[in-house]
Amino acid sequence: MKLSKLKVLTSDELKEIHENTLQLLEEVGVRVESEEIRDLLKKYGALIPEEKNGEFVKFPTNLILDNIKKVPKEFTLWGPDGSYDFTINMSSTKFGTFGAAINMYAPSHKKEIRKSKLEDTINHIRVVNELDNIDCSHMDVWP
Repeated sequence: MKLSKLKVLTSDELKEIHENTLQLLEEVGVRVESEEIRDLLKKYGALIPEEKNGEFVKFPTNLILDNIKKVPKEFTLWGPDGSYDFTINMSSTKFGTFGAAINMYAPSHKKEIRKSKLEDTINHIRVVNELDNIDCSHMDVWP
């Protein structure tokens, strides 16, 4: 069965999001706690201003646009043992989960919330594994 391409935003809306993202990355930046990663990003042209303890990295627009051109038109994601893979490209649609399950709903706890545990991540992966329309799980490392 071939699925129609899902189009939620107009071209103008996508352009506005892209332009605002470039502006935020250049003017505000992203907090990067790892000094090793900050040094690597600086090596490739990112800027590390001294304010905010030097943990923020700013990305000049030309750096981003130049690197976008280097992104391959498609790539393959592989499972840990090589038995599972799928290709990411511009002509097919893949669905995955997303979320930062730092806290879990737990009616038995006083505030009905508790911190996530490894068991929660394992259960999440088990559910995703049984869903035919979900291609991969992106939450696995958050908790």
